[in-house]
Amino acid sequence: MYGAVQGSSDAFLRKFDSNGNLLFSKQFGVGGMNSGDWIAVDSSGSIFIGGTTTSSLAGNNMGLEDVFMRKYDNIGTEIFSIQFGTNGTDNVQSCRLDSVGNVYLTGSTNGSLPGNSNSGDFDAMLIKFTNAGSLVFMKQLGTPAFDEFSASIINSRDEIFAVGSTMGSYTIQNAGGTDIITNKFDSNGTVLWSQQYGSSASSIDISYDGALIVCGTTSGNFPGSVNRGSFDTLLLISKEVSPTATPTALPTIIPTAPPTLQPTKYKNARHSHEPLDGSAVVALYVCFLGLLPLFIIIIFIYSVVKNSNPSDKFVKIFGLTISKWL
Repeated sequence: MYGAVQGSSDAFLRKFDSNGNLLFSKQFGVGGMNSGDWIAVDSSGSIFIGGTTTSSLAGNNMGLEDVFMRKYDNIGTEIFSIQFGTNGTDNVQSCRLDSVGNVYLTGSTNGSLPGNSNSGDFDAMLIKFTNAGSLVFMKQLGTPAFDEFSASIINSRDEIFAVGSTMGSYTIQNAGGTDIITNKFDSNGTVLWSQQYGSSASSIDISYDGALIVCGTTSGNFPGSVNRGSFDTLLLISKEVSPTATPTALPTIIPTAPPTLQPTKYKNARHSHEPLDGSAVVALYVCFLGLLPLFIIIIFIYSVVKNSNPSDKFVKIFGLTISKWL
């Protein structure tokens, strides 16, 4: 894309103006796999890009897969590169910046980060760097089973919410299979509260009124909802009573396809975003298995509109009302 590939795969970064004109293009890597998985931009326009590497991209590789983070200014000049990891596999799935540009990374590791001990299998992790790339803290949490943080969001008080999955008993007895975990941390990495409930989550956001919006999947029946077959899309909306109180989740099961498209083989919510009008937009993909050895992927955008009356809510697909829900 920009130069000769240095390994089996390289990471790249491209910046475009609002008209789609290319401003600069960067490609980097060394021998092995180098994958750019996430990106964030601070208030000055500086760009943070990161991902995983199996090589020594910005330091000696510590194990199987290390995490890297690289910062560029707004014209594409490299400011710094950082590589860190354990003797196992490490990955970051989310990057968020607070009000002063500090960088928070969330993901998972099956090793032991400096100053931490692995609880067994993969642990969830939260790592903070300053805007200049100095390490502030590394925090690792988990059970003897699989745990990960898959998404995060920061509120106006620079408190971070991390959501993910566990196959163990993180705060309560595992409900079976994979459970959702949600943690709230202050800016020093102190856990303010933790929550666990059935199913798995892949995205989190905060609405204009401070409510937490978590989306994911479930193969079970949440209270007040009935599973519609195989995996259903799960949308949880909850609000804190106080900054340190654990919120009560209000689960809602959303049908992931109109009846004419049934049966579906697999359904999964991947991302959510809360516009200023209070709508929660959920991007989903639906994979169908047919008679031919082909998978057809269809992307639906669900807009869940929250009216002033909380009992009067509905789901729309491209403006078409599909069904009522509580």
